[in-house]
Amino acid sequence: MTLNKEQKIELYKALPEEVRSVMSSMSTANIIIDMAGKNGVAPEKISIISQEIGDVMLGISDIKDFSATLVRRVGIDQARAEEIKKVVELTILSSVKIHLIKAREVAARMIKEFEKTASAQVTPERATQKIVSQGLATQTPPTTQTPRPATGPDQIPETHPYHLLDRSKPVT
Repeated sequence: MTLNKEQKIELYKALPEEVRSVMSSMSTANIIIDMAGKNGVAPEKISIISQEIGDVMLGISDIKDFSATLVRRVGIDQARAEEIKKVVELTILSSVKIHLIKAREVAARMIKEFEKTASAQVTPERATQKIVSQGLATQTPPTTQTPRPATGPDQIPETHPYHLLDRSKPVT
């Protein structure tokens, strides 16, 4: 399941304070920029590395898949991806390793809840699939006539505030 921004924010809020602190730290950002530069990562690809590190810290991704993801998403060779993974583990993740175990457990529970919520929501596509699967697609829906708006004082209901106006005095 791909998580949207709001779901990732919920996961972030559920993280232990130590992990959130490392994620938002300027020293973490500097490590990422320095490491990317040393491994020949184009500046425009650094944000992808940051995203992937964030996903590991949120418990969405596993560090075991990190280097393969970098090869695929950043377009670097396996050796550079492994070097970046090693630096990330030693300099960023090692200080919060114990907290990351808890983060993965919490993330797994929350993702299951997100999936339940998503499967319970009726999207237009799901509604169409259900209609087609039940053979209701050939039936035409009943037409409803939209009421016309009131256009004159005789068509406005007596309970409307218009009728409370004193029309004997000119409006100024």
